[in-house]
Amino acid sequence: MRSKFYQAGFALALVVAMSGAAWGQRREGSNWPSPPLGAQQMPVKHEARNADLVQMQEAAERHKAEVQKDTDRLSQLVTELKQELEKTPAGTLSVDAVKRSKEIEKMAKRVRKEVQGD
Repeated sequence: MRSKFYQAGFALALVVAMSGAAWGQRREGSNWPSPPLGAQQMPVKHEARNADLVQMQEAAERHKAEVQKDTDRLSQLVTELKQELEKTPAGTLSVDAVKRSKEIEKMAKRVRKEVQGD
Protein backbone atom coordinates (compact mmCIF):
# COMPACT_ATOMS: atom_id res chain seq x y z
CA MET A 1 0.00 0.00 0.00
CA ARG A 2 2.83 2.29 0.75
CA SER A 3 4.25 1.77 -2.68
CA LYS A 4 0.95 2.82 -4.27
CA PHE A 5 0.88 5.86 -2.01
CA TYR A 6 4.42 6.75 -3.04
CA GLN A 7 3.61 6.15 -6.69
CA ALA A 8 0.52 8.39 -6.49
CA GLY A 9 2.51 11.06 -4.65
CA PHE A 10 5.30 10.85 -7.19
CA ALA A 11 2.79 11.12 -10.07
CA LEU A 12 1.13 14.09 -8.40
CA ALA A 13 4.49 15.79 -7.82
CA LEU A 14 5.42 15.14 -11.45
CA VAL A 15 2.13 16.69 -12.69
CA VAL A 16 2.58 19.71 -10.43
CA ALA A 17 6.18 20.15 -11.56
CA MET A 18 5.17 19.94 -15.22
CA SER A 19 2.32 22.37 -14.84
CA GLY A 20 4.61 24.72 -12.91
CA ALA A 21 7.15 24.60 -15.72
CA ALA A 22 4.44 25.30 -18.26
CA TRP A 23 3.09 28.13 -16.10
CA GLY A 24 6.53 29.66 -15.86
CA GLN A 25 6.97 29.51 -19.60
CA ARG A 26 3.67 31.25 -20.14
CA ARG A 27 4.62 34.07 -17.83
CA GLU A 28 7.92 34.67 -19.60
CA GLY A 29 6.11 35.60 -22.82
CA SER A 30 4.02 38.69 -23.41
CA ASN A 31 0.82 39.07 -21.46
CA TRP A 32 -0.66 41.10 -24.32
CA PRO A 33 -3.01 39.39 -26.75
CA SER A 34 -1.78 38.89 -30.26
CA PRO A 35 -2.98 41.48 -32.83
CA PRO A 36 -5.78 40.50 -35.22
CA LEU A 37 -4.88 39.25 -38.67
CA GLY A 38 -6.11 42.44 -40.34
CA ALA A 39 -3.91 44.69 -38.20
CA GLN A 40 -1.37 45.03 -40.99
CA GLN A 41 -4.13 46.31 -43.29
CA MET A 42 -5.36 49.07 -41.01
CA PRO A 43 -5.24 52.55 -42.59
CA VAL A 44 -2.39 54.84 -41.71
CA LYS A 45 -3.25 58.22 -40.21
CA HIS A 46 -1.03 59.98 -42.74
CA GLU A 47 -3.25 58.82 -45.57
CA ALA A 48 -6.27 60.34 -43.83
CA ARG A 49 -4.37 63.58 -43.30
CA ASN A 50 -3.36 63.65 -46.97
CA ALA A 51 -6.97 63.08 -48.01
CA ASP A 52 -8.07 65.94 -45.76
CA LEU A 53 -5.34 68.14 -47.20
CA VAL A 54 -6.47 67.35 -50.75
CA GLN A 55 -10.08 68.17 -49.85
CA MET A 56 -8.99 71.45 -48.26
CA GLN A 57 -6.97 72.37 -51.34
CA GLU A 58 -9.91 71.59 -53.62
CA ALA A 59 -12.20 73.73 -51.44
CA ALA A 60 -9.66 76.57 -51.54
CA GLU A 61 -9.52 76.34 -55.35
CA ARG A 62 -13.33 76.46 -55.59
CA HIS A 63 -13.40 79.43 -53.22
CA LYS A 64 -10.76 81.22 -55.26
CA ALA A 65 -12.74 80.59 -58.47
CA GLU A 66 -15.91 81.99 -56.86
CA VAL A 67 -14.10 85.11 -55.66
CA GLN A 68 -12.55 85.58 -59.10
CA LYS A 69 -15.95 85.21 -60.78
CA ASP A 70 -17.53 87.72 -58.39
CA THR A 71 -14.72 90.25 -58.83
CA ASP A 72 -14.98 89.93 -62.62
CA ARG A 73 -18.73 90.58 -62.39
CA LEU A 74 -18.09 93.53 -60.05
CA SER A 75 -15.57 94.98 -62.48
CA GLN A 76 -18.05 94.58 -65.34
CA LEU A 77 -20.79 96.35 -63.36
CA VAL A 78 -18.48 99.25 -62.48
CA THR A 79 -17.46 99.66 -66.12
CA GLU A 80 -21.10 99.65 -67.25
CA LEU A 81 -22.03 102.20 -64.59
CA LYS A 82 -19.11 104.41 -65.59
CA GLN A 83 -20.16 104.30 -69.26
CA GLU A 84 -23.77 105.09 -68.35
CA LEU A 85 -22.76 108.03 -66.15
CA GLU A 86 -20.64 109.46 -68.99
CA LYS A 87 -23.72 109.43 -71.25
CA THR A 88 -26.09 111.19 -68.84
CA PRO A 89 -26.05 114.96 -68.40
CA ALA A 90 -24.53 116.46 -65.25
CA GLY A 91 -26.74 116.50 -62.18
CA THR A 92 -29.08 113.71 -63.31
CA LEU A 93 -29.08 109.97 -62.63
CA SER A 94 -31.08 107.36 -64.42
CA VAL A 95 -33.04 104.66 -62.61
CA ASP A 96 -30.77 102.04 -64.19
CA ALA A 97 -27.71 103.80 -62.78
CA VAL A 98 -29.17 103.73 -59.28
CA LYS A 99 -30.09 100.04 -59.62
CA ARG A 100 -26.63 99.24 -60.94
CA SER A 101 -24.94 101.13 -58.08
CA LYS A 102 -27.00 99.12 -55.54
CA GLU A 103 -26.01 95.91 -57.29
CA ILE A 104 -22.37 97.01 -57.19
CA GLU A 105 -22.66 97.69 -53.46
CA LYS A 106 -24.16 94.24 -52.78
CA MET A 107 -21.51 92.54 -54.91
CA ALA A 108 -18.71 94.46 -53.16
CA LYS A 109 -20.01 93.37 -49.74
CA ARG A 110 -20.22 89.75 -50.90
CA VAL A 111 -16.66 89.83 -52.24
CA ARG A 112 -15.39 91.43 -49.02
CA LYS A 113 -17.05 88.67 -46.92
CA GLU A 114 -15.67 85.94 -49.17
CA VAL A 115 -12.16 87.36 -48.95
CA GLN A 116 -12.36 87.76 -45.18
CA GLY A 117 -13.63 84.19 -44.85
CA ASP A 118 -16.86 84.96 -42.99
